[in-house]
Amino acid sequence: MIEWTLKSGRDNHWLDTSVGIQVAASIEGAELPGEDSQEKRRQSRKSATAGISLAERKARKRRRQR
Repeated sequence: MIEWTLKSGRDNHWLDTSVGIQVAASIEGAELPGEDSQEKRRQSRKSATAGISLAERKARKRRRQR
């Protein structure tokens, strides 16, 4: 982890630009190699609960909380 410290009396253009680029990449859907895509995560969540009634979901949640 890199800890960024601001030098007194100077603007922080490098940090501002770095954060801005990361935000823009995230908005555009960029991902790091080797990570599961958001679409895969969404599909796995949908398939895990597909065809299950709300009552069954609540019952499963209650069982997990015990």
